[in-house]
Amino acid sequence: APPEIPRVIGNSSFGQYSLNVSLNRVDLLRNYASNEDFDLGTNEFKRICNSFIVNCMQKQKITRIGIVGNFFIHCNNPNKIISELYLNDKNKDNDEISLRLNKKTTIKDVTINNVLNINQGNVSASNYAGEAVLVQLDYNTEPKETPLDEALLFSIFSEKSEAYSHQHAMEKCGL
Repeated sequence: APPEIPRVIGNSSFGQYSLNVSLNRVDLLRNYASNEDFDLGTNEFKRICNSFIVNCMQKQKITRIGIVGNFFIHCNNPNKIISELYLNDKNKDNDEISLRLNKKTTIKDVTINNVLNINQGNVSASNYAGEAVLVQLDYNTEPKETPLDEALLFSIFSEKSEAYSHQHAMEKCGL
Protein backbone atom coordinates (compact mmCIF):
# COMPACT_ATOMS: atom_id res chain seq x y z
CA ALA A 1 0.00 0.00 0.00
CA PRO A 2 1.17 3.58 -0.60
CA PRO A 3 2.84 5.24 2.42
CA GLU A 4 -0.01 7.76 2.93
CA ILE A 5 -2.62 5.02 3.48
CA PRO A 6 -3.34 4.74 7.24
CA ARG A 7 -1.95 1.61 8.89
CA VAL A 8 -3.62 2.36 12.23
CA ILE A 9 -6.96 4.12 12.75
CA GLY A 10 -8.30 4.88 16.19
CA ASN A 11 -11.33 6.69 17.59
CA SER A 12 -12.09 7.96 21.06
CA SER A 13 -14.93 6.26 22.92
CA PHE A 14 -17.35 9.16 22.37
CA GLY A 15 -16.26 9.85 18.78
CA GLN A 16 -14.75 13.27 19.48
CA TYR A 17 -11.25 12.33 18.32
CA SER A 18 -9.81 10.24 15.51
CA LEU A 19 -6.18 9.32 14.96
CA ASN A 20 -4.89 8.05 11.61
CA VAL A 21 -1.29 6.82 11.42
CA SER A 22 0.39 6.07 8.10
CA LEU A 23 4.04 5.59 7.20
CA ASN A 24 4.55 9.26 6.30
CA ARG A 25 1.97 11.20 8.31
CA VAL A 26 -0.18 11.31 11.42
CA ASP A 27 -3.61 12.96 11.42
CA LEU A 28 -5.32 14.00 14.66
CA LEU A 29 -8.94 14.97 14.04
CA ARG A 30 -11.56 16.60 16.25
CA ASN A 31 -15.28 16.15 15.59
CA TYR A 32 -17.65 18.66 17.14
CA ALA A 33 -21.22 18.08 18.31
CA SER A 34 -23.78 20.75 17.43
CA ASN A 35 -24.65 21.33 21.11
CA GLU A 36 -21.01 21.67 22.17
CA ASP A 37 -19.26 24.90 23.15
CA PHE A 38 -17.07 25.28 20.05
CA ASP A 39 -14.51 27.65 21.62
CA LEU A 40 -14.06 25.43 24.66
CA GLY A 41 -13.66 22.35 22.46
CA THR A 42 -11.19 24.13 20.18
CA ASN A 43 -9.04 25.27 23.10
CA GLU A 44 -8.98 21.70 24.44
CA PHE A 45 -8.02 20.41 20.98
CA LYS A 46 -5.15 22.92 20.73
CA ARG A 47 -3.81 21.77 24.13
CA ILE A 48 -4.00 18.14 23.00
CA CYS A 49 -2.23 19.02 19.73
CA ASN A 50 0.58 20.75 21.63
CA SER A 51 1.07 17.66 23.82
CA PHE A 52 0.87 15.44 20.76
CA ILE A 53 3.60 17.47 19.02
CA VAL A 54 5.87 17.20 22.08
CA ASN A 55 5.35 13.44 22.30
CA CYS A 56 5.93 12.93 18.57
CA MET A 57 9.12 14.99 18.64
CA GLN A 58 10.56 12.72 21.32
CA LYS A 59 10.38 9.74 18.96
CA GLN A 60 10.33 11.15 15.41
CA LYS A 61 11.58 14.09 13.40
CA ILE A 62 8.82 16.39 12.17
CA THR A 63 9.51 17.93 8.77
CA ARG A 64 6.04 19.23 7.99
CA ILE A 65 2.90 20.36 9.83
CA GLY A 66 -0.62 21.03 8.60
CA ILE A 67 -3.54 22.67 10.36
CA VAL A 68 -6.96 22.22 8.73
CA GLY A 69 -10.35 23.63 9.69
CA ASN A 70 -13.64 22.74 7.97
CA PHE A 71 -16.79 24.83 8.26
CA PHE A 72 -20.16 25.31 6.59
CA ILE A 73 -22.45 28.30 6.19
CA HIS A 74 -26.07 27.34 5.70
CA CYS A 75 -27.81 29.26 2.94
CA ASN A 76 -30.49 28.77 0.30
CA ASN A 77 -28.29 29.53 -2.70
CA PRO A 78 -24.58 28.87 -2.14
CA ASN A 79 -23.80 29.34 -5.85
CA LYS A 80 -25.13 32.88 -5.74
CA ILE A 81 -23.08 33.80 -2.67
CA ILE A 82 -19.85 32.34 -4.08
CA SER A 83 -20.48 33.88 -7.52
CA GLU A 84 -21.10 37.34 -6.12
CA LEU A 85 -17.94 37.18 -4.01
CA TYR A 86 -15.50 35.65 -6.50
CA LEU A 87 -16.72 35.54 -10.11
CA ASN A 88 -17.22 38.16 -12.79
CA ASP A 89 -20.60 38.62 -14.50
CA LYS A 90 -19.97 36.26 -17.43
CA ASN A 91 -19.14 33.37 -15.06
CA LYS A 92 -21.95 33.81 -12.54
CA ASP A 93 -24.47 31.32 -13.99
CA ASN A 94 -22.84 28.01 -13.02
CA ASP A 95 -24.35 24.80 -11.74
CA GLU A 96 -21.28 24.01 -9.64
CA ILE A 97 -18.53 26.16 -8.20
CA SER A 98 -15.31 25.07 -6.54
CA LEU A 99 -12.50 27.51 -5.70
CA ARG A 100 -9.00 26.87 -4.35
CA LEU A 101 -6.88 29.87 -3.43
CA ASN A 102 -3.36 29.78 -1.98
CA LYS A 103 -1.33 32.69 -0.69
CA LYS A 104 2.09 31.58 0.54
CA THR A 105 3.74 33.22 3.52
CA THR A 106 6.96 32.61 5.40
CA ILE A 107 7.69 32.07 9.07
CA LYS A 108 11.43 32.01 9.87
CA ASP A 109 12.45 30.66 6.42
CA VAL A 110 9.66 28.06 6.34
CA THR A 111 7.16 28.48 3.51
CA ILE A 112 3.53 28.12 4.56
CA ASN A 113 0.72 27.34 2.13
CA ASN A 114 -2.41 29.23 3.21
CA VAL A 115 -5.03 27.36 1.21
CA LEU A 116 -8.66 28.46 1.15
CA ASN A 117 -11.13 26.02 -0.43
CA ILE A 118 -14.67 27.23 -1.06
CA ASN A 119 -17.34 24.95 -2.47
CA GLN A 120 -21.07 24.58 -2.64
CA GLY A 121 -22.58 21.50 -1.11
CA ASN A 122 -25.23 19.83 0.97
CA VAL A 123 -24.82 19.27 4.67
CA SER A 124 -26.45 16.63 6.83
CA ALA A 125 -25.63 17.58 10.40
CA SER A 126 -27.62 17.23 13.61
CA ASN A 127 -28.24 21.00 13.68
CA TYR A 128 -28.71 21.62 9.93
CA ALA A 129 -29.55 19.75 6.75
CA GLY A 130 -29.53 21.54 3.43
CA GLU A 131 -27.49 23.61 1.02
CA ALA A 132 -24.37 25.34 2.28
CA VAL A 133 -21.15 27.07 1.41
CA LEU A 134 -18.35 24.72 2.46
CA VAL A 135 -15.15 26.39 3.65
CA GLN A 136 -11.83 24.69 4.35
CA LEU A 137 -8.72 26.42 5.65
CA ASP A 138 -5.60 24.32 5.08
CA TYR A 139 -2.42 25.84 6.45
CA ASN A 140 0.59 23.60 5.85
CA THR A 141 4.33 23.90 5.57
CA GLU A 142 6.09 22.91 2.39
CA PRO A 143 8.13 19.71 2.76
CA LYS A 144 11.66 20.15 4.09
CA GLU A 145 14.57 17.76 4.30
CA THR A 146 15.61 19.03 7.71
CA PRO A 147 13.33 18.62 10.73
CA LEU A 148 11.54 21.62 12.20
CA ASP A 149 12.82 22.54 15.64
CA GLU A 150 10.44 22.58 18.58
CA ALA A 151 10.23 26.37 18.99
CA LEU A 152 9.52 26.87 15.28
CA LEU A 153 6.93 24.09 15.23
CA PHE A 154 5.05 25.62 18.16
CA SER A 155 5.32 29.08 16.62
CA ILE A 156 3.77 27.84 13.37
CA PHE A 157 1.06 25.89 15.20
CA SER A 158 0.24 28.83 17.45
CA GLU A 159 -0.09 31.27 14.56
CA LYS A 160 -1.84 28.97 12.09
CA SER A 161 -4.25 27.28 14.51
CA GLU A 162 -6.49 30.22 13.67
CA ALA A 163 -7.69 27.75 11.00
CA TYR A 164 -9.88 26.30 13.77
CA SER A 165 -11.75 29.59 14.23
CA HIS A 166 -15.15 29.91 12.55
CA GLN A 167 -14.84 33.71 12.62
CA HIS A 168 -11.41 33.57 10.96
CA ALA A 169 -12.78 31.26 8.25
CA MET A 170 -15.64 33.66 7.52
CA GLU A 171 -13.24 36.61 7.32
CA LYS A 172 -10.89 34.73 4.98
CA CYS A 173 -13.66 33.92 2.52
CA GLY A 174 -15.33 37.33 2.76
CA LEU A 175 -18.58 36.28 4.44
